[in-house]
Amino acid sequence: MLNGYNISISKYISTILEQKVQNEWSNGSRKLAGSWDDFITLEEIRDNQGYDVKREEF
Repeated sequence: MLNGYNISISKYISTILEQKVQNEWSNGSRKLAGSWDDFITLEEIRDNQGYDVKREEF
């Protein structure tokens, strides 16, 4: 019981978190998407990983 209310502390905390925490990216963050021209590509990241060995078949 919290402050005379019939609610557990964990329920109180989860309610506060649901009210206060953002679950979306801000507009400023969304505008940054794709803005780095010199960032390496997915192909460049995977290029250094080498090759997987052949696996046994089931």
